[in-house]
Amino acid sequence: MIYVSSSGHGDPAVVGNTYLEGTYNEVYPDISRNEAGLKKLFRQFSFPGGISHASRECPGSIHEGGKLG
Repeated sequence: MIYVSSSGHGDPAVVGNTYLEGTYNEVYPDISRNEAGLKKLFRQFSFPGGISHASRECPGSIHEGGKLG
């Protein structure tokens, strides 16, 4: 199975899925799979130096590049 998401604001869904399945924690061990790690993950979204768009840094993602518009 492959999960297809649009570029841009589809990133929370991709990150959320990889966090729930444990892949995100394998790549980013500082984001633990408990309440503290979940809070840290949430604080990364749309924050300077954090994550806001789907990109190659998301574990398991296939990033095709930019977007139109």
